[in-house]
Amino acid sequence: MTPTHPLWGALCALILLAASAAAEPVTEDLVRAEDTAVTEANKAEKDGFSIRQELWTGELTPTKGKAIKLQLFKGLEYRFWLAAGTKDADTKLSIKIVDQSGKIVGPDKQSDFEGKKGKGTEFVFTPKKTGLCLILIKLEGKKPRQCVMVTGYK
Repeated sequence: MTPTHPLWGALCALILLAASAAAEPVTEDLVRAEDTAVTEANKAEKDGFSIRQELWTGELTPTKGKAIKLQLFKGLEYRFWLAAGTKDADTKLSIKIVDQSGKIVGPDKQSDFEGKKGKGTEFVFTPKKTGLCLILIKLEGKKPRQCVMVTGYK
C-alpha cells in the first residue's frame, strides 16, 4: 500500500488509535507521584548525581509489584527515588535489588521522604560488580497506587 492509497489514512488512524489505547492513562495520582520523585531527585543533582531521563511509571498493587532490569556499574553510587501520589499513612514502598545469580544484594540504605503532593522512599546502592540487576519494587498498603521511579548515579 502506498502513502497515496485511499486506505492509507485510515490505516494510520487505526494504528494511532491502538497505540493511544495501549498507553497508560495519565491520572492526578501519577502526576503527583512524578512531581514528588523528580523534586527529590533534583535535590541530589546538586550533589553531583546524574539523573536518568527515563522514568518508570506504573501501577503497583498490594499483590503485584514490578521487576525492572538495569545495567549497574561497579563503583558508582546509585539512587532510586520511588514515589506515590498520595500521603496516606498505609502506603509504603519497598525495593530489593537482585543480581544475575538471584541473590539479593541491595539496597545499602533507604530513607523516606515527603513532598508537597506525595511521599516516597529513596534507596541507595553501590554495586560490588558490574552487571544486570533486577530492581524489584513493591507496594505495601491496602489500595493500588500510581507510582514513579527516578534513577540517578555518580
